[in-house]
Amino acid sequence: FGSDVTFTGDGGKSCVWNRGNGAFELEDDALLKIGSGADLRLYHDGSNSYVEGSGTGELRIRGRSVRITDHDGSENFGVFNDDGAVDLYFDNSKKFETTNDGVNITGIATFSDGLHSNGLLRERANVVANKLSAGTNVEMIYGNVHYYSTNETTTATPNIRYNSTYSLNSKMTVGEAVTVTIIYKPNGAGYYAALTVDGSGVTEEWNGGSAPSSANAGGYDVLTHTLVKIADASFICLSNVQNYA
Repeated sequence: FGSDVTFTGDGGKSCVWNRGNGAFELEDDALLKIGSGADLRLYHDGSNSYVEGSGTGELRIRGRSVRITDHDGSENFGVFNDDGAVDLYFDNSKKFETTNDGVNITGIATFSDGLHSNGLLRERANVVANKLSAGTNVEMIYGNVHYYSTNETTTATPNIRYNSTYSLNSKMTVGEAVTVTIIYKPNGAGYYAALTVDGSGVTEEWNGGSAPSSANAGGYDVLTHTLVKIADASFICLSNVQNYA
């Protein structure tokens, strides 16, 4: 044929060989059927596009690597690498990656029915090569355990927050709780009798009924605060400090 060829079907379900752009074009609801039982179908219904494995067996997608993107290829949805990782994205930002050891998750993982571990359960500790009084913002984005390795020289008021961009309050819902552990070297000079959350004071309920009033001579002080969110920007704060020397 020297020009376009149109195959006319009932109900407007037609197909065109478009010589000008070298494409075989199926109109809406015209199906491309593959297999003796029409087991695989490709079509567009005017609103959505479909790849259907409607017959027996599985629908298998093969390739050395498989990448699923948006319509123009500018944003990744999922990348499946041959002999490598499976990556899943949110708004083109990788959030989930399989590894030889398991998975890496970037961001907050929510488990609605509990979390069960059959192996090592480990937690990141944020090691700060400084004293707490020199930088009082304790940022939960770096974990729940914070160790300050420099001897203290004075007292201060720690400020618990998520990071400099987001408040801890914005990252928690009512009924949730977090525990922050602060490890520091009192050196006969440093102790912490109060704290703030997102820059605002809270009422500390101290184990034993009294806040610390003096610094321990040496060793390590371990200060813990359990924060239970009971309303917007409102927390119950259960506090405790122990000295290990």
